Amino acid sequence: MRSMNLTLRRLIVLAWLILVAFGGAFAHGEELLSSAAAESADNRLIGVEGVQRYRFVSVNVERLGTSVGGGDFEPERVVTITLFPDVRVRAELERVGAGNSAAWLWVGRCTEPRGGSAFFAVSESTISGTVTVGDRVYQIRNDGDRVHVVRELSREKSEELHSLIFEPGGMTVDRQLFYLLNHERALWGLPRYEWNDALAQAAREHSRDMGRRHFFGHVNPDGQDAGDRMRKAGYEWSAWSENIAAGQRAPIEVLEAWLNSPGHRRNIICNADEACLTDVGIGHAQFTNNSLRQFWTLKLAAER
Repeated sequence: MRSMNLTLRRLIVLAWLILVAFGGAFAHGEELLSSAAAESADNRLIGVEGVQRYRFVSVNVERLGTSVGGGDFEPERVVTITLFPDVRVRAELERVGAGNSAAWLWVGRCTEPRGGSAFFAVSESTISGTVTVGDRVYQIRNDGDRVHVVRELSREKSEELHSLIFEPGGMTVDRQLFYLLNHERALWGLPRYEWNDALAQAAREHSRDMGRRHFFGHVNPDGQDAGDRMRKAGYEWSAWSENIAAGQRAPIEVLEAWLNSPGHRRNIICNADEACLTDVGIGHAQFTNNSLRQFWTLKLAAER
């Protein structure tokens, strides 16, 4: 009997140590998300295709890092994220990147549970992010203001995104970004983009031009804008728009940056009363002699 009691006490102590160790894994770093009401949220944030569940949250942007003198970004090394009450992750910083339109990128890996990844575009008051955990993808989206939603994608949608984030295979990065943008539009119930080769040519030329001539903008040093470049490529438009980005290493990072910038986001997810431009072309260029390294251009247009 005494032996049984000793064994029981040892098991209790062991269980306690396991709980302490498990809790300690989340002891470092502050919570990024907290539950919130969403009286002013756009209900389309919830998503209409492949979303298994969702919840509205408030974000503590400073938990990812803070801007310091001169516009530099001082990142937090560790962040804990309660995506849902039963899904809590701990992510460690791998690198910080310039997100241009979104101010900064925080890119990390999940250490608890192991094997996941976290991508966040960070501005002063909003974030856009994608967290992978096991066979699930969790997206954090904003309505252009402080209201955010966490969406858990179903297994099928998760697997569609997983191959783009981790195993791009033979698909070019231009097409990867095209796929990600169409996925986002489908979640909002919007028509999918149609790929246009002439627009893609114009987009590639602009990305190459920015890298070669070391500028970043919609108007090149010769005074030509996106409309001029589209016409030169043989596309006669009735309306057009353009998104650009530089410094991001992967399509998922470009997507998060654009979705965290009101103007760029509006071009991807139009408001219900706006006419969406659904002919698109995407162009990417990479350089070793430019500090930004990679340039991305999205052309959106409607034919005349």
